[in-house]
Amino acid sequence: GEGKNFNVSVKRYRNYAAIMWKERYMDQFQFTEKMINFKNQLKNTEDMLPMGYYVDKIGVGEGYYQTLRRDLENVWGINVGMNAFNVDNFVNLKAEAYWKLREDIKAKRLHLEKNEDWFQLAQIKYRTRLEGKKGKIEIMGKEEMRANGIESPDVAEAIMLTYTQSDPIDTIYPLEYNDKEEKTFERFSPIYEL
Repeated sequence: GEGKNFNVSVKRYRNYAAIMWKERYMDQFQFTEKMINFKNQLKNTEDMLPMGYYVDKIGVGEGYYQTLRRDLENVWGINVGMNAFNVDNFVNLKAEAYWKLREDIKAKRLHLEKNEDWFQLAQIKYRTRLEGKKGKIEIMGKEEMRANGIESPDVAEAIMLTYTQSDPIDTIYPLEYNDKEEKTFERFSPIYEL
């Protein structure tokens, strides 16, 4: 909305992520057309469809969300300011999603395709905010980042959005998956191998 941010699309498999594109300006109809082309190409080349499209629906993002939702299935409009699933440990959904992403990177469960834009993840700062008798994780807001001379982390935000929904594997094998270390990075891992 301010003319400085990028439209970013990230594709993430269970243990692998890549930046599909990062463009300065793309209206909602161009963006939707690109996503439809991506879906069709994926269906033809890999014989699969995405589990979902996760779109920031705050402010300007609402238009993108509404247009995508009209033309694609499984489009999730995300408001990261909403309550976290784990309200005892996180201030909001954004903090919880970034924390899950952090844990996957630290445990080497997620491999990021080589790209300098991933360094935006190092700019994301968190703190513990005391609420009652317990502290909750909070992520630095964009206004505070701007005040500190940090540009909008559009790529970091794009991958964070993919962590706002529960991973289906967590509901099937909650203990085995979370306790197992993954050493190889294959884009497609059958559930029984995780």
